Amino acid sequence: MIYEVLRLRQYLKVLFSIHSWWKMVRHLCWSLMGAVDVDFLESADNPSVILVNFLYGAFLVMGVILLINMMIALLSNTYQKVQVG
Repeated sequence: MIYEVLRLRQYLKVLFSIHSWWKMVRHLCWSLMGAVDVDFLESADNPSVILVNFLYGAFLVMGVILLINMMIALLSNTYQKVQVG
């Protein structure tokens, strides 16, 4: 009985951690489109707030660079196909 309770507790812990990761990934994807609120990035201590804001900004900058790079690659590929005929 105790083993089953511990196993269920461990399963719920893993399930909630996966849900937390999924929530974070979903938030980062929506943030690339500018459709999120950043109020939840606040924390109790100042160094962690600075680190989170820096990492969030770096993610957004790298995401935009990658999206522009993909757009250039797609346009280049389309241009090549049109040139070939």
